[in-house]
Amino acid sequence: MFSVGHIGRDLLQSAEHFRTDRAVIWEYVANGLQYHSPGVPPVVRVSIDDKRKMMRVSDNGCGMDGEDLVHFFTMHGENRERVAGRVGRGLFGTGKSAAFAIANSLRVSSVKAGRRSVALLTRSRIESAHDGNEVPVDLLEVESPTTEPSGTEIEIAEIHLKKVDRAAIIRHIEQHLAHYPQDVQVYVDHHQCFFKAPEIAEAQQFRPSDEEREVLGDVVLTVNVARGPLEDDVRGIQIFSLGNWHETTLAGCDGKEMSEYLFGEIDVPGVSSIMYHYNIYIKMPGRS
Repeated sequence: MFSVGHIGRDLLQSAEHFRTDRAVIWEYVANGLQYHSPGVPPVVRVSIDDKRKMMRVSDNGCGMDGEDLVHFFTMHGENRERVAGRVGRGLFGTGKSAAFAIANSLRVSSVKAGRRSVALLTRSRIESAHDGNEVPVDLLEVESPTTEPSGTEIEIAEIHLKKVDRAAIIRHIEQHLAHYPQDVQVYVDHHQCFFKAPEIAEAQQFRPSDEEREVLGDVVLTVNVARGPLEDDVRGIQIFSLGNWHETTLAGCDGKEMSEYLFGEIDVPGVSSIMYHYNIYIKMPGRS
């Protein structure tokens, strides 16, 4: 067993941003799609066990060794991919908190270069820690030799939801696959996820004023009008930063006439820059 600082209360507070089972699962699916080996198309598999109140997300990525796993559980550690100059989704390593929005246990098993490391973190350990103290994480294996291929498996257990919404998880994943290469594969149990683009009746693009451009950069907002009403998971403007999705919002138009026909996107590179330099969480209005 080892101890890692910077978690505890911050970790549980960060988990509150992941409000639904679909948001939680997407966090780990997106990680699996991002951290893959060069030349190897990413494959991510989600399995849902309703009876055992458990979900697993496994990938064929590059995996983590013991040191990587310690870093994974450091709440505000800088994302190593970003430090190395590779832009990614995470900034301060807060994604591991997602599981605790819906469950009490998070187990991470990862294989890298023929070595397996396994760590376990539970809500009871987090809650029992006093303010300012480190939260113990059980390191069950440290680079044990294995013939298993590289990759990571996230196990979310002791789920406290009455029921996992499998259909909503699938829709949420398929919505976000629109912004990934066609060679990625994501499965939820036996269902392979594919993005189904809504038919567009009209599309308009908007550019910022000179004053807005000083803050946002030379960005383009695309607003589409669908031919028919959209499901809740599809409607709204998707907020990206350097190609990484952050939030979807209708900017206060929720429930207004014809709002169910609107969808689109905007990529604001400055969002990542602000988060990096000020170490804050930006939560745009709307839904996850």
